[in-house]
Amino acid sequence: MSVTQTSSVPWYRRLPRSRRSRIVIVLLVGLVVLFALRRPIMGSIGCWLVVTEDPAPSDVIVVLGGESGHRILKAIELYKNGYAPRIAITGPAAEFEEFEPAPYKRWLDLLERRGVPRDSIDFVAPSFSTYDDAMLCREYFEENGFRSALVVTDPYHTRRADWVFDRMNADREWDLRTIACDQQWFAPRYWWRDERQFLWVMTEYMKLSYYVFSYGLSGPLDDRPSRAHRRARETARGG
Repeated sequence: MSVTQTSSVPWYRRLPRSRRSRIVIVLLVGLVVLFALRRPIMGSIGCWLVVTEDPAPSDVIVVLGGESGHRILKAIELYKNGYAPRIAITGPAAEFEEFEPAPYKRWLDLLERRGVPRDSIDFVAPSFSTYDDAMLCREYFEENGFRSALVVTDPYHTRRADWVFDRMNADREWDLRTIACDQQWFAPRYWWRDERQFLWVMTEYMKLSYYVFSYGLSGPLDDRPSRAHRRARETARGG
């Protein structure tokens, strides 16, 4: 009977009172320290996602597909500053006429109004993920003989894009540079104060975890998922 009663007592109640007191003090001190450092800790979480490099003369400017028109504006800025003679945009459909309701037509109009000739714009498709972007760009670079590119995307997406394109380039010697577009509404040091930014950052960490789990930490990207994606798309489209 006495053994049963002793085993039913929580483990922390079986500790000497002095030791329990020390544990409580350590926990309280830890909570106080975490509270005091919450801003730099949370800020470092957001800042770690942002990877951007200085632009250099390249063969092409690649704009990763997405809803942010700021990526297009950054590509125009780089184009006008003479960093590359072409702009390529990744997207979800192979034919431009099928880009509905995505804003590609507005982007094309914006590019042309800002002085980028239509024959200097390419659409690299179909792409539905950053992985697709990288694998399609690899084929696009090889077909056109490109050996350098500026990859433009949103700041919070640059870490994952840089990692994926580096993996795509692991067995090559292309000069690929990740460029963050200008977004005043993304504050990496204070992202948790805004609902949209909170969702962006949390989603990016979830996607990074998925990519590590699916494609590993290092080495060239496996193109088997890319082939599987294409077969699924061709089947869905009746190809």
